[in-house]
Amino acid sequence: AEAGELVIGNPVGSVQSGITIGGGNVSGLGGSSSQDARTGHALAIAIGNGSIASNENDLAIGTNVDIRGDGGQNTGIGNDIRIAGTQNTIVGDGHQIVGKQNNVLGDPVDIDGNGNAVVGNSPTIAAGSDDNAIICNGHTVDGDRTLVGGYAVSVIGNENIATG
Repeated sequence: AEAGELVIGNPVGSVQSGITIGGGNVSGLGGSSSQDARTGHALAIAIGNGSIASNENDLAIGTNVDIRGDGGQNTGIGNDIRIAGTQNTIVGDGHQIVGKQNNVLGDPVDIDGNGNAVVGNSPTIAAGSDDNAIICNGHTVDGDRTLVGGYAVSVIGNENIATG
């Protein structure tokens, strides 16, 4: 303890192998890894090998959860997740998310849009598609304000309801 503060790890802020918890320095905690967890802001948290939480209030938990770009307030929990945007909540494995205010639960999901909600596996939401709700597996959506359920439905256009 020093001046009323507890410092564990490197007090100058450099990252050590293993675990990183925020900009307030808890890093390393023993052991070694070839993949460091990193934070880019004092209010970001990264836990897991290769995880990166770059912005204010980003939370990256898992292996290779990579939260970068502008914004902040993203949560990524799982493995091999890439988020570029703001206010996204992503849980699962293998996601690629670009945009803001997307909510995803499933594996893997590709989104390039805003305000989308996905529960299921392997859907794709095309670039610029916003405010879609997808439930179940294998869907492709290229449009806005579409509700999709069932299995392997492809939708092009806006304001659709599709099941398969």
